[in-house]
Amino acid sequence: MIMIASPSIRHTSMVVHLTVAALVAAALQLSVPVHSQGLGDWPPAPHSGGKACNIDAQCGIPAANCPSLRRKCASLTGSCISGRCMCAANMYGCPNCHAKATLVRNTTDVSQFYYTTEQPLLNGSASSVNICTAPQGGGACSADTDCGTLGGLCLDKTCVCPDGWMCSYCTLQLNDLLYGVGCDVQSGGGKCQSDKDCHHGSCIPSVPGLPSSPKYCHCDPLYACAFCDKDVINLSKRNASCNTAT
Repeated sequence: MIMIASPSIRHTSMVVHLTVAALVAAALQLSVPVHSQGLGDWPPAPHSGGKACNIDAQCGIPAANCPSLRRKCASLTGSCISGRCMCAANMYGCPNCHAKATLVRNTTDVSQFYYTTEQPLLNGSASSVNICTAPQGGGACSADTDCGTLGGLCLDKTCVCPDGWMCSYCTLQLNDLLYGVGCDVQSGGGKCQSDKDCHHGSCIPSVPGLPSSPKYCHCDPLYACAFCDKDVINLSKRNASCNTAT
């Protein structure tokens, strides 16, 4: 037997369906900021893109296959177009597109948003830092070991830093920068034989899975310097400094 719903039942079902859809759409509009020209089309942070480049990997966060493809590999956040970095989306900032900008509300028009690379410091000072003030790679090099020993690559004779690493030679972690230290401090990288050489850190082979490769110190959170022997808070307050040896 074939059952056919009456017109009134079909009409009621359609009204309920449309009402639910309208409620969902309204909820999405309230919870997700959408620019009038499309999602994610808010203004980029100032000075996003434009840095001189020769290869895509110099424009942002290098792809995972860069250690094997070398200078032919891609960037995840930008491209080298006619000798200048062009960011892949407005959410990526700084001249070489390496920063993940933060979306903030416009205080003069609360219906609008914009991206910024200004970040609050984590040291309790109520100050902030623009993460573009520290370079992300770009130092002259001849080998990967010139680029921080902790994942940096020497591509086209310049250092290209992995995600989260800063300064010309990829020596400082972004998190340490957000605690107020600068490129005069390095986040690990001292050559070591065992964990005891690294104080508040671990002695890790430079080539994952190859224990015979040179080993370098990787610091625990909130510790820095080549052998992870100083805490970041004291370094940011200039109560301590990194030594060339421990």
